Amino acid sequence: MNAETVLDRQGGKVHCRHTKVAIIGAGARRVHAPWDDDSWCFWALNEIGQPRMDRHFELHPMDVQSEQDFARLAVLTAPCYVLGDSSEARVPTAVTYPLERVLKNTGGRRYFTCTFAYQIALAIADGFAEIGLWGVDLDLGTARERLVEKSCVEYWLGLAEGRGLAVRLPLQSTLLDRRYLYGYDYDREKTDIEGIVEEFPTNPRDVCPACHDAMADGKVDSLVNQMVNLTPAEASAFAKRLALGGWRR
Repeated sequence: MNAETVLDRQGGKVHCRHTKVAIIGAGARRVHAPWDDDSWCFWALNEIGQPRMDRHFELHPMDVQSEQDFARLAVLTAPCYVLGDSSEARVPTAVTYPLERVLKNTGGRRYFTCTFAYQIALAIADGFAEIGLWGVDLDLGTARERLVEKSCVEYWLGLAEGRGLAVRLPLQSTLLDRRYLYGYDYDREKTDIEGIVEEFPTNPRDVCPACHDAMADGKVDSLVNQMVNLTPAEASAFAKRLALGGWRR
């Protein structure tokens, strides 16, 4: 029987007997989560299945959900946090994510780039004593996960530790960790970071300044004229960096 009791659906208040939260992602290290330990409250998200869950999070607008998504959400028995956009009609266990309460109880910083960040922030706001993340291997994910989401998750984990919460991560997790200390392990750290930086595309302005400027100024004809003069490798690098949001006015 689910241990969670919904006190206020619209206010996002859920009573819980647990003091520890296990946030589960889709990465391989999820197998190391304490699945058999009832002292943990297990939080799931999106379409990622797991052996047990006490709360679920679906923080995407209802109008981007497929019928398959709604079929999955319709059979949930655990409270499911949603954005509050008339979700109750399609999600029987819907609970509105309490964004304003979370902001009030965590310092007010509106910095959320993924559901994991919302989950950590809620755990802080609701007074949990320990947060664990398993399968949240953002370094191995998409460009968005590596460039945008990982830093946001680490910010909220840092805030959690600063508030006195214990943070548990599996061995070999790259969250809140780098192998070498800047300065103290100068040569090894420099080599390690240079290897990581090489994986990312070149700044688009370095590839083609004229293309970058035409893009920034909204001059489509000029952009097309400039790009036809690029080599295939240059055009690929420029387009790839643009796709990651790399141009600036």
